[in-house]
Formats: sequence, structure tokens, C-alpha cells
Amino acid sequence: NAGVRFNGDPDPPVAPTNNSLLFGGAILLPASPTLTVVIEGTYETERFERAEDDARLTLGMQSRGKQGRAGFRGAVAIPLSDGAPDYEVILGAFLTY
Repeated sequence: NAGVRFNGDPDPPVAPTNNSLLFGGAILLPASPTLTVVIEGTYETERFERAEDDARLTLGMQSRGKQGRAGFRGAVAIPLSDGAPDYEVILGAFLTY
């Protein structure tokens, strides 16, 4: 996927921002009927002035119940550039109706 982030000018003391470009892609690997492994790479150009580009690899999983209507998601992000967070943990739950 690709996108553009239009960042407005924040009030001080937040650093001035730039508009940025986003690129990403993922591979979904079904491990079982209820478990999917996700490998995702993302890249964003410099968002804050005097900051670095943000590149990271996210490794995660999604687990669904037997009926597939609800489940849990979890992932960890590994930084690939100095502008990426040192670590990121993502947890979530979903329910479809």
C-alpha cells in the first residue's frame, strides 16, 4: 500500500512537521484455520524536521475463534532505521457482527 500524510504545523513545543510519503506491504501466512502469521514492512519519509525516516518490520499473528467472528491480534515491530521507535508492541481484539 502507499499513502501521503498531510501533517499540519503543530503548536510549540512540538517540532515542526513535513508532509510524508508512506509505503508498506505484508505477507499473510495461514498457519491453521484459526491462526494467521503476519509479516509487514513499512517505510515513511521524514515526518518531523531534523528527524530520520521511519522504517520497520512488524511480525505478528491473528487468532480467530472457531466461528471466525471474534479473535485476538498481536505483533512486535523491529526498527530498521534510526527514525523508527526503539520498540513497539501491538495488541488488539476484534468482533464482527
